[in-house]
Amino acid sequence: DALAEQIEKAVPVNIVIGKTTYLRNADGTAVENKVAYGKFRIKKVDANNAGTVLAGAEFDIYRKGTGDAWERMKDSEGKWAVLKTGADGTAVSGYLPAGEYYVKETKAPAGYLKGDAYTGPYVVEKGKLADYTTSAEKYVTNLKEFKIQVNKADGKTNSPLGGVTFGLYGTEQDARNDVNRLALGRTNTAGSYVFTGLSVESSGTKTYYLREISTVDNYQINDTV
Repeated sequence: DALAEQIEKAVPVNIVIGKTTYLRNADGTAVENKVAYGKFRIKKVDANNAGTVLAGAEFDIYRKGTGDAWERMKDSEGKWAVLKTGADGTAVSGYLPAGEYYVKETKAPAGYLKGDAYTGPYVVEKGKLADYTTSAEKYVTNLKEFKIQVNKADGKTNSPLGGVTFGLYGTEQDARNDVNRLALGRTNTAGSYVFTGLSVESSGTKTYYLREISTVDNYQINDTV
């Protein structure tokens, strides 16, 4: 497809004192302003491994409004402007008026955490495809989601204990003082609970800490961190 281009041509204008002048083409038709359109392309990768491209990420496209407002965009066909990454991790927008745009993730790739930030800007120019896939600095990234499963059982019979509450913390000190909890969970009838939505550092590792907050009748709280 050829990108839509702005029409630029000289139109003669006759000014007559006391009369309203209308801009018209030589054939008498009204002069029409054409919007200059372009596209942009992004690439989605693993935040800790840029060599791992991510398919299935979906985005809405925005531009900055007044103040802190964001304006969701439509493409040249009047449809909501969206992006969805393919097998190579890339996605190309539809035709958009020239200007600066941002994307916000609406669906994360399977096994990854969804990003909440507006990413950009991506500059669209008349008649061009702005390619933001050639530099790692311009990649859009996702952190892989990790989970921690807690299992609670009777110390003698090994029977599962449901209804035991655990806190999850980012540091050992927070866990010991029961402050700055990252999450709170209670074991089910099978004696287990899964903390979800966790991530690791850029190094590929991260340590979390657990503390038992409350237990069931006839049992003592295990205060081991």
